[in-house]
Amino acid sequence: MNEFLTFRLSVFLTGFIADSFGSYNPAFYHAGSVQILAAGILFLTHTSCQAVLSSLALLYRTLV
Repeated sequence: MNEFLTFRLSVFLTGFIADSFGSYNPAFYHAGSVQILAAGILFLTHTSCQAVLSSLALLYRTLV
C-alpha cells in the first residue's frame, strides 16, 4: 500500500516541480538527494558511531 501511494504521489510531485521550474532537472536532483540522504541514514543506523569515526579518521589520515 505504501509503495502504491509513493509511486502515485511521485508522478504528481515531479510534474509540479517541472512545471514550477520549467525543467525536469530540479526534480531529478531532488530525487537523487533524497536517495543519498536515505542511504546515509541507513549507513549510520546500521553501524556503530565508533566504527564510523574510525573510518573517517582513516580516510583523513589517507588524504593528509
